[in-house]
Amino acid sequence: MTLSVLIAESRLKPPRSRRSLEKELTDLCSLWVRKKAGGRCEYHERLWRAYAERRVLPSAAYIGCDPVIQGCHKITRSNKRLKFDERNLFAGCSGSNCFFGRNPRGKEIWGTVWRELWPEDVAYLERVKGQIAHYNRGDLALMIYDFKRKLSQSAMSKEGT
Repeated sequence: MTLSVLIAESRLKPPRSRRSLEKELTDLCSLWVRKKAGGRCEYHERLWRAYAERRVLPSAAYIGCDPVIQGCHKITRSNKRLKFDERNLFAGCSGSNCFFGRNPRGKEIWGTVWRELWPEDVAYLERVKGQIAHYNRGDLALMIYDFKRKLSQSAMSKEGT
């Protein structure tokens, strides 16, 4: 599906609300991140790699892994500029997501933990997080198209193997 086909199809459909587009995009981001990770908790994989390399992390970071995998954010999803950025997304278990998102101690140490576990993303995310983002419905529709394309490509590549 090309961009011109996407635009033509969007003209045939009634306009969707910004809220419904954001919901669909959020769901697609979560699905893409979990599929890319292969159903594994990236947080705990990196945590145990750091442990094996003897890197020092706060002791509260060593929490048990839950079997339910979710799409998670390194910098909070309330930051509109980074909410749908792939470098800010990772697949994590619901236990770690809940601990770092809701527990006061978890919130306190999360900034240190993610910077230690994803050092390759620190400079980029710090630079981009202060930028202002005003996504209109067209921007959201293009991001939805992009994530759908990535999901279909990953499904086709798995069929080919």
